[in-house]
Parts: sequence; C-alpha cells; structure tokens
Amino acid sequence: MGKPTKGVKEALQKIRDKGCYIRIFSCRTSIEVCRHPIDRSEQVRKMEAYLDEHEIPYDEVLNKDKPIGIYIDDKAIGFRDNWDQVLEEMENLNG
Repeated sequence: MGKPTKGVKEALQKIRDKGCYIRIFSCRTSIEVCRHPIDRSEQVRKMEAYLDEHEIPYDEVLNKDKPIGIYIDDKAIGFRDNWDQVLEEMENLNG
C-alpha cells in the first residue's frame, strides 16, 4: 500500500466534516496487501490498520472482487493524485 498520497488525510477530513459517510472500496488482492493469500475479512482488517496508523478518516472498508474494469457514472469523480480537484468537483456535484 505504500505511503498515503499527499493530501488524502486532509481531503477525507474535509469530506467527513461535510457530513459524508466515507466508504473505502478496494479491489486489492491479498498478495498486494499481505504478500500471501488470506481471506477478504483479514484484508479489510489490514487496510483498517493501515488507515488507523496513518490517521486517515473512514467509516467503512470494503474489499470485493473487481466487478468491472472501468467505472462510469454521472457522479463519478476520477482520482489522479489531485485531492484539491476532487474536493472542487464534489462541491460542484452537491451544489
């Protein structure tokens, strides 16, 4: 999982301060997270420990199989290491 991206903690805190529920959805495999196969519930615990260690706000962590390769939705916001733009786009979507 590496180091958290710059600005993630502050951005997610701003999102939480607006009253949003923060659901972290990951499709990472256990090999990526733990270097060996484990069940998905253990992967979630490892991700929660990572988020807690780095004091990153969240309400729930989900780990599911990848349902699709590309996600397109009228409320989708792409992330490209651009937290300021993500926050601005969220503000524009919500008015």
